[in-house]
Amino acid sequence: MCLCKDLGTLRDVPRELQASIFLSLIWPAQSTADELLCRQVLQVACERQPRLVMHLFDRDSKLIRNFFSGHPKRILDWFENFQFLEKKKKELGAQALAQFAFVHREKFWKELEWKGSHGQAPATLASKPHYFLDLDVLKTVENFLDGVPEFWSSDELWGSLREGDILALDVDFFVRRLFQRMQNRSSSVWKMLEQFFLGEDFSLLCQRLLSFMDDQKLLQLVNKLSEGLMQSSAQMVRKTGKNGSWLVKALAVGAECPSLECAMLCNAFVAHPRQLLRVVQDGEIAEDSDSFKSLLMEMTSYARLRHQPFWRGHLHWNKWELIKVLALESWAIYVLVSKDYMSITMLEDLLSANSIQFENSLLKRRQRGKKVHKGRKKRKKKRRKSPDLSSDEGQISDQILDDSVDYSCVSSSGPWYLSLDNYKMGLEQDELPEQLSAFAFAEWLNHVM
Repeated sequence: MCLCKDLGTLRDVPRELQASIFLSLIWPAQSTADELLCRQVLQVACERQPRLVMHLFDRDSKLIRNFFSGHPKRILDWFENFQFLEKKKKELGAQALAQFAFVHREKFWKELEWKGSHGQAPATLASKPHYFLDLDVLKTVENFLDGVPEFWSSDELWGSLREGDILALDVDFFVRRLFQRMQNRSSSVWKMLEQFFLGEDFSLLCQRLLSFMDDQKLLQLVNKLSEGLMQSSAQMVRKTGKNGSWLVKALAVGAECPSLECAMLCNAFVAHPRQLLRVVQDGEIAEDSDSFKSLLMEMTSYARLRHQPFWRGHLHWNKWELIKVLALESWAIYVLVSKDYMSITMLEDLLSANSIQFENSLLKRRQRGKKVHKGRKKRKKKRRKSPDLSSDEGQISDQILDDSVDYSCVSSSGPWYLSLDNYKMGLEQDELPEQLSAFAFAEWLNHVM
């Protein structure tokens, strides 16, 4: 969903606000969808901040024994890597097993199982630690599960578990345990999640979590953001600038969005006009293109563009409904310009109505060409082109003087230079619609704010 992706582009969302919002969205878990969202939150926490999560299981020997009991693969993945050349994370379990065996060798050395015909003595392994490669890790750990409870609460083992790397062996196992604890609102899991939300980037949370939210949750997110951002809206709008995200400005209004469809439509009209037009063209409306064109022309009529837009008398509406109307009108401008439904005269009126000064090199050349033709007719003789004229304004090509060219269409007018960027970059036909519609919407939205 485009709205989910675009919400993730918001910058400077206060960490306290994002933590408050996401915590409220996962409590209480009353449906299957709520449970899926909670489990996804816990999984992301395990992946992103394993040390923080592992702190909740500190010294829970029963849980760790249950994790390894009856699971040979987990045992081998965690305890089998006896490589003592350097301390790698994957070798933490093997080191913990070896260290515990050495420290408690008088009591538990007999629990070690070896692959060869005879075992290894502690003194031998002290000088030749690579002999631990002959240890039958699976049988040894199974012996420890059955008869060495001290190992599962030892400093050696929990020192290897502290960073939380063990969570990656089977994250679902730990997510299930955490979810069970979440049912108690006073559980330490909630404190951990608060710290997790405070420490994560808002865009990452949106990327990983929003796709698991149903429509009701997404609407709650939009409205809670709008409510919470009212306090910092002025600062956020200043940071984004005049051409900043429309979402920042819309949320800064502080109004409650009546439906998710309203927010989605606004976002589609403003942020994805090209994709929306493609969808419309491929749909049923393509069969009635003339009516579609007439409707758009009516929405952006000459009178409305030249004078106050029709929505000025409806500022008492719900702000989001009004924003939707503005977004639709801006998209109509996009379609009319991009599909060449708008004449140059209408485009000039649109620019003037929004206080946009403009220059168009092709129109200038055409006007100069007309003057030259008029002079030729009067003098009834040819004149040479002035050699010092620039290629943009001085050369009068056959195309410029060709009456077959439809100069009433925007697509025939060449690049447009606008005061929006101080006439720095010429906008071609495929660039002009998006720039104009975005600017018009931003200007109208300022009245709502």
